[in-house]
Amino acid sequence: MSEEFVLIVDDDEDARLLITEIARLAGYASATCHNFVEAKTQLERHPSAVLLDMIMPDQLCIRIAAYMSEEIPKTPIILMSASDEATRERMANNMRALGLRVAATLQKPFWVDGLLEAMSEALPNQSTSIGIDTSGADE
Repeated sequence: MSEEFVLIVDDDEDARLLITEIARLAGYASATCHNFVEAKTQLERHPSAVLLDMIMPDQLCIRIAAYMSEEIPKTPIILMSASDEATRERMANNMRALGLRVAATLQKPFWVDGLLEAMSEALPNQSTSIGIDTSGADE
């Protein structure tokens, strides 16, 4: 049995680093990628969930969705985008029509607690708390 991990697919290096650190603080191992070859290699390892940026070059999101629908359709996806809610939901519905499990959509930029909530929806049997204040309130 392979190690459980979340796969972060985003063309923005800063976003990958931020999400990786939040995942680490919440107790998740992670892998990152920004192209189809890397994504396919990581998807063959059967991640626990995929955090997938919706808008990337070379139709990467669509290519990954097509691959996942054939190989690992039950793997939960957190779809991330700066696009408006209607556009994110349209893409999520298109992915669901392929038989994929879109567990959550996440508006970029997001707060730490928003990411943790989306991860909790995707991985309900996992703990997603971290030891920092995510409320955004000043003391």
